[in-house]
Amino acid sequence: MKPWTLEELEKKRNEKLTPLLVSLQSSCRGYLARRKLEQMKVKDVAVRCVQKNVRKLLAVRNWSWWKMYQQIAPLIKVQSSHEKLQSAQVKRSPLSFAFSLFLSSLLHFIVLFQLMFVICWFQDELASIKIKYEKAEGERNRLKLENENLHIRVRTSFFFHFSLHNVSLCPMYVFQKKRKAIHILHVYQLHITIHFSN
Repeated sequence: MKPWTLEELEKKRNEKLTPLLVSLQSSCRGYLARRKLEQMKVKDVAVRCVQKNVRKLLAVRNWSWWKMYQQIAPLIKVQSSHEKLQSAQVKRSPLSFAFSLFLSSLLHFIVLFQLMFVICWFQDELASIKIKYEKAEGERNRLKLENENLHIRVRTSFFFHFSLHNVSLCPMYVFQKKRKAIHILHVYQLHITIHFSN
């Protein structure tokens, strides 16, 4: 065998094996990258779901109906577990069955009592809100009427004052009176706006 033949064989072997190894390595890396991407997608969906649920919880946590649901939900779970226990005890003695019926009716009574308490609380809350609303509405109507009366008084006093002096020939006097009347109107509007905002 000639000495350069071995070198040529090694070069040919490298030329044949290098593309195969590169393609194997690239396919392995691609598979690992796709797998990591799938895991990141699952994590992203989970994070978005948690964020959406937290946003919704923050939006409804002060609602009265949500508070009522939080009070009633544990009672419903207790009721369902009690019914499962009751169905398991049916197979036992009649005395235990009667006792479980008594406990079940007692639990129903407690749940109904708590529901009636929550409903009464909401009715009281609704009545107080209606009273506050009616007071605010009456105050708003009173202030609106007062605002209109002030507008009429300012207009009539301006025109009355203007006609008394009969200074239609003096434009400076007319300009000053208009400015003063506009200033008074702005002050009254500001006063009413501040009163409405409170």
